[in-house]
Amino acid sequence: MRGITEANLRKRAGARSFERGRGCLDAVSGVEIGDGWVRASVHGTERYEVEPALEEPGGPTGTCDCPYGVEGNFCKHLVALGLTVLARRAGLPRQRKAARDRAQHLDGWLSALSKAELLALLRQQIYEDRQLRHRLELKAASARGDLAAVRARIRQLLGIGPFARHTESPTASLPSAALAESAQCRASVGVPGPIHLIRLRMANRAFG
Repeated sequence: MRGITEANLRKRAGARSFERGRGCLDAVSGVEIGDGWVRASVHGTERYEVEPALEEPGGPTGTCDCPYGVEGNFCKHLVALGLTVLARRAGLPRQRKAARDRAQHLDGWLSALSKAELLALLRQQIYEDRQLRHRLELKAASARGDLAAVRARIRQLLGIGPFARHTESPTASLPSAALAESAQCRASVGVPGPIHLIRLRMANRAFG
């Protein structure tokens, strides 16, 4: 947790976002601490998924799927979670060790499954998790080099309809994991990145 200090959070976010983040502490929920990562939800205008990096020597970084965070800014939600982590830092070593143990046990269990068992497990997860299914469909379309299918999956992940309002943030409801997957797949087939997503929304009819 070398990069996360109150002073670094203030410097990285700026005074305004830092103070707004301090006011969001009660909005932080579902904190998960892993080995080198932490995730939580922060409730603002909507519920945002937030993940600061714990081991960045150059200062705090992280991701948040709020509109301001998607633009690459260190938002108030990251500040709120960073301050929450600082308040719990005494218990971090124990929680990180527990996370390592869980990951090792999970990896051991998965490694012991046959190919058929793994496929059955994956198919069950795809059936139960719509976002996971969409992300895997995006990966499959990317592997085929199917640009039209990649664009269709991105529109689906973004919730773009034929009469989408152009004033909406195109990534406001996109989970951070889905955004990362779509960015990776867009890059592999030449689809525009996040700064062009508004144009993608406005050009939706042309894609279909």
